[in-house]
Amino acid sequence: MKTTPLIIELEFQIGQPVWLKTDPEQHERIITAIIIIPKNIMYRVAMSGEESEHYGFEIDDKPILKST
Repeated sequence: MKTTPLIIELEFQIGQPVWLKTDPEQHERIITAIIIIPKNIMYRVAMSGEESEHYGFEIDDKPILKST
């Protein structure tokens, strides 16, 4: 069986601090894993011993500032 090289451009790297766009408290999280699924990439993030998985569009590399 012939293999084909796979080139993937990642938005985030393991160990990078990130923030969830939907988190109203804007807690910092860390990327702990990158999950490659058909036609998509998900990122596992950790905060205070809890992990969750999110698509790149749900994550930002800086906190979202609320306007008051």
